[in-house]
Amino acid sequence: MKTAIIIAAIAAFIAILLLLRAGAKVLIADGGVTAYVKYGPFRFRIMPAKQGKKKKEKKKKKEPEESKPKKGASAGRVLEIVRLASDALGRLRRKLTIDDLELAVVYGSDDAAGTAIAYGAASAVAGTLLPLIENSFKLKKRDISLTPVFDRKTLEVTLRAEISAALGSLLWIGLVMLVKLAGAKSAK
Repeated sequence: MKTAIIIAAIAAFIAILLLLRAGAKVLIADGGVTAYVKYGPFRFRIMPAKQGKKKKEKKKKKEPEESKPKKGASAGRVLEIVRLASDALGRLRRKLTIDDLELAVVYGSDDAAGTAIAYGAASAVAGTLLPLIENSFKLKKRDISLTPVFDRKTLEVTLRAEISAALGSLLWIGLVMLVKLAGAKSAK
């Protein structure tokens, strides 16, 4: 009986780990990019890297390399990898959720008419791309703002995007792609 309880507890723990969402958060503002990877309640900054004490690198003596002819992949192999990548992206597209998408663009030029034309073009592009994004992904929250400034020359772009998917879904897609890749290699 105790063994069954332990096995059930381990299975429940693994199920919870697979159901937790893994994702990424990207912030682009003030000329800098910050990126985080998150898994459940944990968040790790990956960009920019933390500034730590730099260790002195030992200089290694370079040994002369023999020039060997490099062997490239065949066109059929490249096409096969592109097909697998396209399939993986299609599967991933259905599993990804855009939790938050915020885009703020402030644009201005010396010419008020040019600013108005640029604003109209940007609005048209946003109006075209937003339905494509909404149809391709689950989009929970979005806020897109385009602001024209007619009295000075400026361009300020702020983007915040958070995407996530269940870890189990990501692992399953990876496993399916590995099996397909292994099957394609063995077929040759």
